[in-house]
Amino acid sequence: MDPTTATTGVVLPRYFFILRIAQLVFAVLVLILCAYAATAVKWSYMSSVYGVNIFTCLLTYFYLAYAIFCVKIIPGLYNMWIEVGISAFTVLMWLSSWASMASHSAALSPISDYDSDYYGASTEFTSWKHGYQAGAVAAACGAFEFILFGLTTAIFFLRVLHYRKENATTPAKATPSSNEMQTGVEANTAYTHSPYPPAGETKHY
Repeated sequence: MDPTTATTGVVLPRYFFILRIAQLVFAVLVLILCAYAATAVKWSYMSSVYGVNIFTCLLTYFYLAYAIFCVKIIPGLYNMWIEVGISAFTVLMWLSSWASMASHSAALSPISDYDSDYYGASTEFTSWKHGYQAGAVAAACGAFEFILFGLTTAIFFLRVLHYRKENATTPAKATPSSNEMQTGVEANTAYTHSPYPPAGETKHY
């Protein structure tokens, strides 16, 4: 069960924490692959693609730290709606990241078709080829990460809505105060102070 359950009251399935671990693993893989590919492919105008993916990995680490540890270490800074917002933003970033990496890898794919016997002696060609391969694997890992984040975001958002619905407060029925009750009693017995006797009685002078 996710650690946020104990503090926020949002009940999550037991497999949710396993999905969190998978997200962390894929984010680490993408970071390593992109860092390697960025050094292997030396075209400066292509490096921005790797930078976007590296930023998304760092955003993932921040989000997971906030969702798992902040709720226990600094609960005053935790808010379930902030987590929903960051998670949704991370989904969009992973969509953009893996799509751009896939497009970039497709642009570099002709490198794999070059004659290795002719270009094999070129260290630069070998570096480009390894960078292309690393980028292609990073794109595949990014696609899996996008699916995982989409799944966990949907699950957490629905559980938050369920939690809010169960804990919604209903307006309490207004109960008369002691002063109002006393006023009502005095109103009911006001006839005792009237100069006229109640029905059936005769006033003696």
